[in-house]
Amino acid sequence: MVSTSVATTNDKEWYTDSAASCHMSCHQSWFSEFQDSDSSVILGDDSVVQATGIGTIIMEMHLPDGTLRCTPTGVLYVPTLKKNLFSIPKATQSGTVVSIDSTQCVIRNLHTGQLLAVAKHSRGLYVLQGTPVIVQQATPTAQAFTASSTPTSMDLLHQ
Repeated sequence: MVSTSVATTNDKEWYTDSAASCHMSCHQSWFSEFQDSDSSVILGDDSVVQATGIGTIIMEMHLPDGTLRCTPTGVLYVPTLKKNLFSIPKATQSGTVVSIDSTQCVIRNLHTGQLLAVAKHSRGLYVLQGTPVIVQQATPTAQAFTASSTPTSMDLLHQ
């Protein structure tokens, strides 16, 4: 992720990242399901940070015609990250098609064409138009990739 802008950014935003192998968040309180884990993440500048957990974050995607609730699974918790990263490779490997132009990044279901998410171009980056749905406390789970009990079309991103 490279930006030449000097403007400050919000740590609650999600940035699409074509080089990230997994979705990553720096907010443990956003996880609806969480399991402690320990793995290393190599960043674009070759520095290494630790992921200390993995789980699910419930997201509400803001679309032109309303909202869509989705549950990305396999999200790494990396407490030392300053930003949240939405992995384009993870999305495309899970049944979506991503198109990018000078104003936005659009994510659709590969099979149905349904619009799943939009990221708007801002400050040299594509910012996902969505917000986490905060739950009271993350529920420990024995299986890191458990689907939600009420699957949505975004589940295709993360199966």
